[in-house]
Amino acid sequence: MAFTCRRLLLGLLLLLPRLGCSAAEAESPFSPRASLLRQWKRLFASEQMPSILLDKASPLNATQVAAFSRYIADGTLPSHLRVFCSAANLFCDDKNPANVTSDVSGDAEFESYSNKDFRRYQKGTVFGGDNFKNYSVGENVARDTFLRYGQDGTSGFEQFTNYALTTNVGGSGFTSYDDNSNGGGGVFHSYGMQSNVQGHDFAAYGADSSAVSDSFTSYSEESNVVRNDFKGYGKDASSMPSTFTGYSTKSNVGTSTFKGYSAGGNGGTGMFQSYGESENIARSDFLSYGADGNGDFNQFRSYGEQASQSDNSFRSYAKGNNAPLEDFSNYGNSTTSSKNEFVEYNKDAGGVDPFLRFTTYVGNQTSFKQYFRTPGTFIDYINSSQASAAATVEPGKFFRRANLAEGKSIPMPDIRDKMPPRSFLPRALAQRLPFGSARLPELVRLLGAAVLQGSMAKTVAECERPAVKDEIKRCPTSLEAMAEFAASVLGKSAAVSTTASTAGWGKTLVVGKVAPRRGGGETAAVSCHQSLFPYLVYYCHAVPRVAVYDVELKEDARGEVVNHGVAICHLDTTQWSAGHAAFVALGPAPGKIEVCHWIFENDLIWVARDG
Repeated sequence: MAFTCRRLLLGLLLLLPRLGCSAAEAESPFSPRASLLRQWKRLFASEQMPSILLDKASPLNATQVAAFSRYIADGTLPSHLRVFCSAANLFCDDKNPANVTSDVSGDAEFESYSNKDFRRYQKGTVFGGDNFKNYSVGENVARDTFLRYGQDGTSGFEQFTNYALTTNVGGSGFTSYDDNSNGGGGVFHSYGMQSNVQGHDFAAYGADSSAVSDSFTSYSEESNVVRNDFKGYGKDASSMPSTFTGYSTKSNVGTSTFKGYSAGGNGGTGMFQSYGESENIARSDFLSYGADGNGDFNQFRSYGEQASQSDNSFRSYAKGNNAPLEDFSNYGNSTTSSKNEFVEYNKDAGGVDPFLRFTTYVGNQTSFKQYFRTPGTFIDYINSSQASAAATVEPGKFFRRANLAEGKSIPMPDIRDKMPPRSFLPRALAQRLPFGSARLPELVRLLGAAVLQGSMAKTVAECERPAVKDEIKRCPTSLEAMAEFAASVLGKSAAVSTTASTAGWGKTLVVGKVAPRRGGGETAAVSCHQSLFPYLVYYCHAVPRVAVYDVELKEDARGEVVNHGVAICHLDTTQWSAGHAAFVALGPAPGKIEVCHWIFENDLIWVARDG
């Protein structure tokens, strides 16, 4: 009985408003904030902790830390996830399961609709028509599921307009969509545009269907961290045309997987236009694409155009296909470090006249392994990067030290933080959570972060990567750990700073007064970049041989100061890759020039104070 009462009281304390808890414990020496400030004073006795760090500190109080520590220890944290994520200011997929709507029939008009789970939707309908407008727009953690949508339908037409627009961590699943249907079509227009951390799955889409037309227009464009999976798309379908237009263009870190696409299809047509254009770190996998099909036609037009660090793989493409027609136009015309791989391409293909054409095919690293039946045409095939790639690097992203002179004009790149707002965990909690590749599934389960698992895995992998020559690196999961690392590298005079705001981005500004740190000479620094994780995790590394400047930025030569920028200039670039975007923009090569850039929003730079 006493144990039950204690748990009940603990739960009530956790539900207290955060402001009330903070006020009650503002002077408590046991609060995480008090502990953090004591540690700061031990490290940097003469300096107050700046607001740019305090604003990232955990809002939890001592009672909450004790309670959540117990939940982690006994494995019950998932049962308290919503309270934990809210109180600690984390980014979790902590919503209740979506509402369930079953056995929907008849035409439907859905406007301003969000977070639903549709099961057995429009099964067996004839001449059905559905229109989803403004579906899950502007949602935080939008989750929608369509199971067995349009199964066994005839001449149905569905339209999704402004689907998951400007959402934060969008996750949508279409399972068994339009399978075994005859005629009709589905249109996805402005799907997942301008969203942050996308995850959309299409499984068994259009399987066993006949003459169903599907169009994806403006799919996941201008998004940050895109992950989309198409599994069993168009399997055993007949005369199924599919069009992907504006797919994942201008996105950051795009990953798309097509598995079993159009397998066993008859007379299908697939068209990819402006696929992955201007993506940064794009990766696309086509696994078992068009296998055992008959008379399929697939066209890739402007695929990966001007993407940065693209990595595309076609594995078992058109295997066993009869009379395939494949057309690649403007494929892989990337800026830097593009890689394209064709494995088992066109194996066992038949037909009298299989046709394959590559027009203006560009790739820094391209390989064709087990390429079969080669009546193909390569027109303007280039296995190197284009000299014009410099035009695709955002103006002002990299610049020379000479640009930091009063009165000079300088373009301001987009320095805005695109990640969701989060706080650090107190060290006492962060140390209790598993952090590492071996225990990542456990952490994902504890935090309900399945939609972020890919990004979390990337963060952990980068943290576990062995340091390169002369590199000192650390991934602090608490403010205490970050401060200790900076002090260990720079000493007790280390001071942290960042660019004051994002004001002026996208404009050409004028340099005002320039204040060089440590006289403008060579110094050491610790640079910290935030990673995508449910709570704040930073990747910090010691940066030798740099110069750091505080720069006033004005609208014009006589105008008011609109921003105070912090610029870092890397004086030694000998170890940088020749394909780095800095050399694409500035030339000429590693070790030949210094490279400068701004400290972006919520990134941090530590430098020893003058004197």
